[in-house]
Amino acid sequence: MRIPVAGGLSQLVMEARVYGYRCAKSPSTLCAFGEQSSDHKQLILTALDPLSGRGRELVRFDTDPTRDYDWDLSPDGSRIVIRKNFEARLDIISLTGGPPQQVTVKGLVHSSKLGLGDRRKRNIYLRPHAGGLRLAVCRFERQRSPLMGAER
Repeated sequence: MRIPVAGGLSQLVMEARVYGYRCAKSPSTLCAFGEQSSDHKQLILTALDPLSGRGRELVRFDTDPTRDYDWDLSPDGSRIVIRKNFEARLDIISLTGGPPQQVTVKGLVHSSKLGLGDRRKRNIYLRPHAGGLRLAVCRFERQRSPLMGAER
């Protein structure tokens, strides 16, 4: 739904069975939402346009229909990270043409939440670091502990 700032009637933008939605941080304008395919064998991530609703398809990711997944956008909107909950492997998918990456994080299996750059609510994020990415965990006391680096 969308409601004009000046007031007025709400307008339906789109209908979907949403499997989460995320927005990158400013200055990026990318927002995305996830849907599962009808057979639950794929997670489909699609751009969200606030005026017209469904935008272009960003990623189709094969999934195990008996398991739950979490995903997030990088703060700059250039990557999507997908993880099967309670597993240590992260699939990092570039939205700018780079090759996909898989990263296994020691100790991640006990977590069911994935977040990139949201240190208030989530516990995992990626940050640029010395020509690559640094994967870190953020504890509730807001201390960062690097887990590993991944070359781009």
